[in-house]
Amino acid sequence: LSYKNAPLYAMLRKETDFTGELFPLPMRVTNPQGRSNTFSNAKAQKTASVYRAFNLTRTRDYSLASISSEAMLASENNAGAFIKLATAEMDGAIESLKRSITWALYGSGSGKIGTVALAGWIPSVAPTSGDQFFGVDRSVDATRLAGNRLTLTAKPIDEALVDMARRIGREGGQPDVAILGFSKYASLEKTLQQRVQYEEVEVAGISFTGIKIAGPMGKIVVLPDQDCPQDRGYMLKKDSWVFKSLGEPVRLLNADGNSMLRENDADAYEVRIGTYSNLGCDEPKANGVMIF
Repeated sequence: LSYKNAPLYAMLRKETDFTGELFPLPMRVTNPQGRSNTFSNAKAQKTASVYRAFNLTRTRDYSLASISSEAMLASENNAGAFIKLATAEMDGAIESLKRSITWALYGSGSGKIGTVALAGWIPSVAPTSGDQFFGVDRSVDATRLAGNRLTLTAKPIDEALVDMARRIGREGGQPDVAILGFSKYASLEKTLQQRVQYEEVEVAGISFTGIKIAGPMGKIVVLPDQDCPQDRGYMLKKDSWVFKSLGEPVRLLNADGNSMLRENDADAYEVRIGTYSNLGCDEPKANGVMIF
């Protein structure tokens, strides 16, 4: 799976052990209490931490490709040509699914694909009573359980980034990357002008060029992503996110041992590519959405 032009997907930690029906993502909502300048008071006031666990479920997405019987027969005496034909069709199906995944990462899970991604984990509107997000009512602590959100329509983009970094830092988060759409990223370059500081970030063997800014909790690299909505921006702590999948994130569906299947309604053979996966976050408070 190519990560080129998809920095968000590239930087996500990938875990391929998503077996079972659910994957629990526990997090501490409150710290243990029991502090005082006297031992007896500390003992009397002691309470345990409060935890919540998101029960992550998988979503499915598929990409299919067909190779006509005629094309296969025409290349059967040329092994190289046949391999090239099959590889081209398979690569095309993989690329289509990859584009679907990278686009869906900015969704809320309400669409047909269903991947619960950034807009679901860090909604632009704080959850209200009765919210059920992977089994958790996040309204009990909308920041710790659903991240930070700021409306920054009247702010220059450089000031918006600083304000978001400050808000997350106030909550104890340490963001290290921000994602913008191409237009907002260009606005940042123009605003900073001679003050711009570029930085190369290498993930999955691919280098991405970003703009370095200083946040209250450390350096933040701003990256452009073609799939990021132009009216949103995200500031993230990379290691708080995981892309969980059942096997490889994008895989050939050949559990029966057949890489291609004869189609019953066409003179062709079918290649099936799929994903059983979802996005998880174990520290929402360390992340934020900027509404432009």
